[in-house]
Amino acid sequence: MNALEALSMRHQQLLRPILSRCSWTFGHDAWGDEAEAAWYVVQHADDLSFQRAQLEDLQRLSATFPGVPRKQLAYLEDRVLLGEGKAQRYGSQLEVVDGQLVPLPIDRPAELNERRASMGLPSMEAYLAEASAKWKAMSHQR
Repeated sequence: MNALEALSMRHQQLLRPILSRCSWTFGHDAWGDEAEAAWYVVQHADDLSFQRAQLEDLQRLSATFPGVPRKQLAYLEDRVLLGEGKAQRYGSQLEVVDGQLVPLPIDRPAELNERRASMGLPSMEAYLAEASAKWKAMSHQR
């Protein structure tokens, strides 16, 4: 785990100056592998202010550039909200409880699937089924 954390920190150190100079415009023409990899670095950063700033930049960019994947916006927004001690909007962040994947707290759960659909995400039920299947397959490989 320490090696993974060190690698994540190194990626953040490399990404920060790029984002401070050109924001997410490097992914403007086509949201390709480089932009997706950068999003993963931000998504898994342990720096809430960094994540919040990048979420705001991505939200601004998505207003004028439809190529920003809405799924990534939803996942990052959920991560930031939870980091701020608030309930998530899209139910993307899960935890294991009694051997089952369950979503962390969700704001207005009755409207969840409608919000998920607006971001191009499957229903919560489908998401949980897929995530649970992947999690069980990974846990059996260990």
